[in-house]
Amino acid sequence: MNLSKFLRFWFPVVAYSAIIFYVSGLPNLQAPSIFPSDKAYHFLEYLFFGALVARALKASWPDLPQITWAAATFMASFLYGLSDETHQIFVEGRVFDLDDLAFDVLGGLTGWILYFIFYRYFVGKFVGKTVKD
Repeated sequence: MNLSKFLRFWFPVVAYSAIIFYVSGLPNLQAPSIFPSDKAYHFLEYLFFGALVARALKASWPDLPQITWAAATFMASFLYGLSDETHQIFVEGRVFDLDDLAFDVLGGLTGWILYFIFYRYFVGKFVGKTVKD
């Protein structure tokens, strides 16, 4: 993979991951009370992460089967969510929470689904490609 392709597709994943890591390292963080539960924040945070990972995977391996594409996004969301929750063990006022991890993964998969729909109905038609079923 050339540097230009890396910067265009994988750098956003790395940069967004760094933002997640930074926010997770803030001690005694209290989420704004927009949503009744902090689970919504985990879901939304990883929805964008999942969409970015899905985008980078599709750009790097355009012929990737749909199930592999989804599984890779799932694994990335699970492993990064797991590392994020583990990181919080060492931050004052933060804890490892399996429910948070579950919402991280659900958000990541939802991000993949939304990117898949976007790619199939917009990007794929624009560049003359369709997603392989």
